[in-house]
Amino acid sequence: MICVLDILQGPAAGKRIHLREHQCMEIGRTASADFSIPSDSHLSRRHFLLDSTTTTVRIRDVGSSNGTFVNDHRITVAELKDGDTIRAGISTFQVTFRDESDHLEESNSELVPSSSNDEPTDLLDIKTTRRSVDFPNYGGE
Repeated sequence: MICVLDILQGPAAGKRIHLREHQCMEIGRTASADFSIPSDSHLSRRHFLLDSTTTTVRIRDVGSSNGTFVNDHRITVAELKDGDTIRAGISTFQVTFRDESDHLEESNSELVPSSSNDEPTDLLDIKTTRRSVDFPNYGGE
């Protein structure tokens, strides 16, 4: 299972983030985030984390100033579902789940790491080693 986040609104509109099983990814304004959107001044430096297991993808706000919203509800932690909308800062993300085989046919691009310039980058195969320990156990693992 792959979780795809299409950025619908904000400075990175038109970009796409791919999260594979067993990945943890941080989204924020700082260049050290796994996916950085430095030109979204309403996004916190460290805004939210995504954590993927075999069966679920969870999102956690990491103390952002303006909050993280899933389907217009402010969240601390939530499990994402296909079709959900995430709002953080002035950026809006659309959540879609795909099979691994669909993703391989769609993209043959390589990872472009997050950079400190104002151009956000797509993350197609990020190999993060960070694992979240602060997510509550949903029993799906």
